[in-house]
Amino acid sequence: MKWDGMRAICRVSDGRADLYSRNRNIVTASYPELAAAVEELAGRTDLILDGEIIAPDPVTGIPSFTRLQRRCIHFARRANSWPRCRCSCFASICSNSKARTR
Repeated sequence: MKWDGMRAICRVSDGRADLYSRNRNIVTASYPELAAAVEELAGRTDLILDGEIIAPDPVTGIPSFTRLQRRCIHFARRANSWPRCRCSCFASICSNSKARTR
């Protein structure tokens, strides 16, 4: 399946999650529900997640890049009326502040 979303890196340190775009821009404020979910799941574990943020169609469940773009553009004005996004993580690197590469 083509995810058709936005590549993102999520870094959790000391219980706080920060989301970064592939260009290293901080995008946490645009996806507060994802940051909160990762913080809850990670607890006090430091980790890095590499994944794709997607906005699935509510009927078909198929990821839609257009829906994701619209959410990003209008997020500040209509945060509560816009569909929540999901993150599909396809790799994780866990350790105590030291990232390992494969």
